[in-house]
This record gives sequence, structure tokens and C-alpha cells, in this order.
Amino acid sequence: MNDGSYERYLRETVAAYDAGAERYANEVADFSRFGRLEACLNEFGERSGLAKPVLDAGSGSGRDCVHLSKRDHHVIGIDMSERLLLESRKASILAQVDITLIRADLRSIPLHDSSVSGVWCSGVLLHLGETDVLRCLHEFTRVSVPRAPTAISIRQIESEGWRVGASLEGRRWYSAVSPDTVVSSMKSSGYQEIETREVGRPGWHVCIGLTGD
Repeated sequence: MNDGSYERYLRETVAAYDAGAERYANEVADFSRFGRLEACLNEFGERSGLAKPVLDAGSGSGRDCVHLSKRDHHVIGIDMSERLLLESRKASILAQVDITLIRADLRSIPLHDSSVSGVWCSGVLLHLGETDVLRCLHEFTRVSVPRAPTAISIRQIESEGWRVGASLEGRRWYSAVSPDTVVSSMKSSGYQEIETREVGRPGWHVCIGLTGD
């Protein structure tokens, strides 16, 4: 698979999220469908602290942004889907919380070095190839302060390809990833004290590590 193919696949995947943004927001709104993901998010927030903003990298329809904001965090949400960012804005208005939302590519995050106290990335990297995962992790470490947590929710996927259904009607590209490959990429990106947690939802895990000193 060459980089040009992945770029086309990524564009079509983002287009699917744009086309089905409202439905997607409704489908994923309830944490109870996602095992212990909410508990992992709460732990991430506690470990990040309140000294600086936290980054929701691939913030989708804003569920996690709103949740962290309600717990007194200043949250920056970044996503490539314009329509999902609109859903995030609607969710923040409904919840009466203030969230900074940016349309951008996680491979080139428009934030200064050491500007956030933690990075949360849920269900995003599974749409990217290995090279792009490493680019994202490099950006996560760059924008984070030393010893900041990065938590990555990832699904075990045996073979790459297009998948249709679940929370969206359009097709989305999924790469062959696993918690082990994410942990390996985090190690090569300089992360320390990496742990992997099962979240009580078949095939899903959260990998969490700390940036270096």
C-alpha cells in the first residue's frame, strides 16, 4: 500500500463522517455502549491535571470534549471532519461548556510545543497506516508537556479494508492494527510507562503512556 492510496482512503473516510455526522453523534452519545471507556477517560483527565488544556485528538462529535469540559478541563478538540465539528459545537452549546474546536490534520497539529497537559485519542488511529500513526504520535509528544499522558483507544483489527455499517452508512477504511503495534509505536516515539487496558467491549483496548522528561 502506498501513501497515495492511504490519502485517498482517508479522504473517503472523512467524507463518510461528514455525510453521516448527525447520525454518528446520536449513535455514540451514550458511554454505556462502550464498556469502561468513560472510566478510562476520567483517569486520563485526573492524570492530565488542570494546569494546561488537554487535547482530544480526533474529537468526532464532541462527546469526550464535553465530558472533560464538565470536569473543569479546558479542552481543545481537533478533527478533519467539518460536520463532526459542527456536531461538537452543538453538543457544547447544549451542555453549556466552552470548547476550542479546530479543523486540522493530526499529522500536523496547529498548536505550539508543550502546550497541552495530555492527549486523548479515541477510535482514530485505526483509520491510518503505520507511517501516519508514527507521525501523529510525534505530534502528540511535541505538543505535550513532559510526563504528560497520552491515551489511545484502539480496536484489534486483523486485516485492513473497507467496512460499512455500525454507526455510519458510508464506508470507512480500517488499517490492520493491534494494541501491540500501538505500544510498539509509542515506545519508538519516546513514550514511557506504557500500559494496555481492556475496556470491556470486544476487541477494544486503551493504551496509555507518558511523554518523556
